[in-house]
Amino acid sequence: MLTCVVLSLLLLSCGMVVGAQESEETVRVRTRAVFLDALVRDQRTGSAIPDLKQNNFEVLADGQPRTVSYFNREGEAGRRPLALVIVLDLSRIGAGRFLRRTDILEAMTSVLAKLPPEDEVAVLALDVGGTGARAREWLTRLTRDRARVASAMSIIPLLVANGAEEPEPGEGTPPAGTSPAGTQAGDTPPPADTQPAPVDDNSVKKEGTGEIKTANKDGGVTIKYINKDGALVTKTISKDGTESTDIDYGFEFSAAVHEATLLTFAERPNSQAAVVWLSDGITPVEFKDLAQAEASLIQSNIIFSALVAEMKTGFKLFKPILKPLGNWVGISIYGTAQRVAAQTGGEVVRVRRPEDYASGLDKIVGNLTGRYSLGFTLAETEQDDGQMHKLEVRVRARDAKGRERKLNVVSRRGYFMPKDGESAKTAAPDREVRP
Repeated sequence: MLTCVVLSLLLLSCGMVVGAQESEETVRVRTRAVFLDALVRDQRTGSAIPDLKQNNFEVLADGQPRTVSYFNREGEAGRRPLALVIVLDLSRIGAGRFLRRTDILEAMTSVLAKLPPEDEVAVLALDVGGTGARAREWLTRLTRDRARVASAMSIIPLLVANGAEEPEPGEGTPPAGTSPAGTQAGDTPPPADTQPAPVDDNSVKKEGTGEIKTANKDGGVTIKYINKDGALVTKTISKDGTESTDIDYGFEFSAAVHEATLLTFAERPNSQAAVVWLSDGITPVEFKDLAQAEASLIQSNIIFSALVAEMKTGFKLFKPILKPLGNWVGISIYGTAQRVAAQTGGEVVRVRRPEDYASGLDKIVGNLTGRYSLGFTLAETEQDDGQMHKLEVRVRARDAKGRERKLNVVSRRGYFMPKDGESAKTAAPDREVRP
């Protein structure tokens, strides 16, 4: 009798364990969704609007309304950390004239130091030493260490080419006692072979940095990667399988965007990725490469913004003919940053006075962290065609008196659905659903 009771208890306990295990079973459901960030500002004041709700938003894809199934805003739980890449053009006749100033750099560093602790910053310098497009250097990869970021920013004056021109009259001059980092007024900067090495957090290796693939309108694909000597390699494969390869040493924009995209998309897929480009507005790039750079940023849901410094007077005089001249030879010379920012949902801030650099960066960063995150689910019947689809975000809201508020909305203007077997920002992680 006792044996029967013991066996019965054992069987009952086994049944309880099995039942518990069954209740903990998880059904994995693959959900494909499109995510985007939207900045909403008051049309009159330009101030960000922080109090909107999900029902204030309407998202259209290819002109058709979509149901917003995901909604989040600054300050709410679930905010994605920021992965911010600062790209500095050190051209000695461009923005490098201003980036030799420690007061400007220290003020910008102070802005970055105020970011929430979970946010990350990377710094990429272009035209290091004035040696051209191949002189791209990561001063730090993505890091939460604010001291590392400050160290990277502090050596920038030493990386500007010798003979960098001073700002022109009216552009301001460094305050008395300031000079390139690490020196005092009147001192001679140390020779190149004694200058401190740039800070590097898991420094980038030119060989094997990976590749980014985008679809072409003709049904083919374009593959970009950085060669071991720093050149941007573009391989185009047509629909019939014909291949062509282009190696570009000439323009910094395409290669820098590629590296920034690869860094944020590959290493921080769950972060809010953004690029802030600082130059004097002269950013030459071939139109075909510009279109591919835009597609790469949009496909990776990366927001591109820019700080545009004053250009030299000589360039200003020729600005009216820069665009038509560039159009004639197939190159975007001026206005590149404005075009890319508009396509990716970013903004352009012009900086003229020394204090504008910090306030401009603060404005861009504040508008990044003050955005609304929206998402809609893709139907199973929607084809993964690898092509860009038009996106539009509309907002309707009323003020306390019931009047329609006049608002401006900034967001990226398109999205890509991944082809089968490929991943993209449009593909949401597997979600767990308990029965």
